[in-house]
Formats: sequence, C-alpha cells, structure tokens
Amino acid sequence: MDEFASNYIPLINKCITELLEKKMKKDNEVVKAYYEKIMEYVLAGGKRARPIALLVSYIGSGGEDVDRAVRASISVELLHNSSLVHDDIMDESETRRGLPALHVQYEDGSGKWQATNSALRETLEYPSEYLEEIAFWSWE
Repeated sequence: MDEFASNYIPLINKCITELLEKKMKKDNEVVKAYYEKIMEYVLAGGKRARPIALLVSYIGSGGEDVDRAVRASISVELLHNSSLVHDDIMDESETRRGLPALHVQYEDGSGKWQATNSALRETLEYPSEYLEEIAFWSWE
C-alpha cells in the first residue's frame, strides 16, 4: 500500500491544487485569499487514506479510468477535511497539522463561520458531481 500511496498522493494533491487554483482565478482578491486558506489547510499534510482506499478499491475491481477516479477521490478528501474543520471548532483546537486551525486563521472574529462555510462549500460544490459515481462503483 505504501508504494501505491506514494504513486497516487501526488496526483491527488495535484488535482486538489488544480481545483482550488481554478476557483481562485474566477473571483476577486478576498475570494482568492479564501481559497488560498483552504488549499493551505488541505495540502498541509495528511495521509490521504480515504482517497487512496477509494482508488485501491476502484483499480482492484477492474476500474480503468484512473484520472476520473482520482478526481472522484478528492471528493472524499474534501469531505474528510470538512469534518476536521468542524472537529477543530468543536474541540476549540488551535492547530491542525502544525499550522493554525482554519477557524483560527480569520483574525476578524468570523473564524468559526468562515471556516465552516469554507469547508462546507467545497465539500458540497465539487464532490456532488462524483459522489453518485462513487456510489455506483460500490455496487458494480
């Protein structure tokens, strides 16, 4: 699994980066800063165990469209990161992966709202395209 993960984690991270950079190009500087925080948070570390598990299952069951599976796998990773944001808020954690927790990064006092909104927006917006496909794969 380590060799498999080391081959696919860079692809997963690249896909996350491309998605968020695309979002940054569309909007103003405030929104760009918003996505930069999300990108830094998501890419700051983590084992990517959930997307790797999805890819192992997909490829192991004969799936061939690995690029699409990698894109689908980031849906799972974004959902997981959303749960981490909420966990940090509930536990009042100050750090995550050696960096300030996402809700702590907002200096204007809106941190909990902003972090929750950030996490939920990405969890719901991008993955919806792929979650149905993931469910379908599990029943093939």
